[in-house]
Formats: sequence, structure tokens, C-alpha cells
Amino acid sequence: TRVDLLQFASKLGEPGKEYFRKQFLDPDGDLFNAKQVADCCGTLFNHLWLKERDHNIELEMMCRKADELLPLFGSSEFTEDLITQLKKEIPGILARTNTYEFDWDGMENSRLFKTRLEKRKRRAKEAEDVSDDWKLDAGEKATRIWEW
Repeated sequence: TRVDLLQFASKLGEPGKEYFRKQFLDPDGDLFNAKQVADCCGTLFNHLWLKERDHNIELEMMCRKADELLPLFGSSEFTEDLITQLKKEIPGILARTNTYEFDWDGMENSRLFKTRLEKRKRRAKEAEDVSDDWKLDAGEKATRIWEW
């Protein structure tokens, strides 16, 4: 039956979910630091996310994350001086999120987003069920943040 198939598929996915939890979510996991670094970059450079936050709280959090996480890249370029300079620039980044106007919806959808959207519509039972909101597509959101 359909229910049996869904239960079977769920059981098949459990080892992968458990591996992900152990590697990325457990502080002792091999990839925990990499996920933390990616999350840090995803906040620092995401204007849409920053615009919705309390900047006093975010400033402290971002400086703390810069101290903790940037050295984990393991790159010789991430010196103490670079991290100190970055932390000095964070208030300017936060201020710019509120003062710089950018027409996020005025941008043309990228070719890759259009392709993903068409694929989703072909797979969906009803094309109307597929949202064409670019904010729900990680790739298109990243493209627009890059353009900003």
C-alpha cells in the first residue's frame, strides 16, 4: 500500500539523517565547524536576513562568530589583524542594510532559476502549485544577494 511504501522509504532515509546529525549537528562531528562557518557567512553577507534583525544584538553575535569561526577556515589569510578589521567593518555593513535601497523584485530572474522553476512545474501535479517566488529559491536568493 501507499502507507507501507512511505514507511519503508522513511526507514531507508534514517541512516542518512543520522549520519548528517552526527557529522554536522553534533559538536564533536567532523563537519560541525564547516557548517558553523557556512552559517556565519550566510548571515554576514545576507542583506535580506540582516535587514530584519535587531542590529545591537546582531553586532555582538557577528563579532563573536567572526572570532570563533573564521580561524576554522584554516587559511593563512585569516590572521588576527584581518578578523579585527572585519569586526570594525561590521557596524557599517549593518548600517548599510537600512540605508541602501535596492529593488530586489526589479531584477530579472536568472536563467538557472527559470530552469529550476520549469523543472518543478513539470514534476508537480498542477503547475499552479509551484511558487515562482524567488525568495523561496536558495540559488536565486544567493544570486540577488551577490548582485546587491
